[in-house]
Amino acid sequence: MLIFTQKMTEEDIVAACHCLHPNYLEDQLERSLSNIGVEKLDLYYLHNTVETQLPLIGAEKFRDRLTVII
Repeated sequence: MLIFTQKMTEEDIVAACHCLHPNYLEDQLERSLSNIGVEKLDLYYLHNTVETQLPLIGAEKFRDRLTVII
């Protein structure tokens, strides 16, 4: 996974493969919209979020990260 300068840090990446940082998700959403040629999505699925992050960062930090997204 690429670390975008001023977008996220290594601490934001869990298990060397999963990131919920709002700046990263915004970047990925913009790329998805561009790739499929639409302006909006009805749903953006965060795959394996609980399974990947919860055991490694704990419930409180996980909840905080999801709260920032919503």
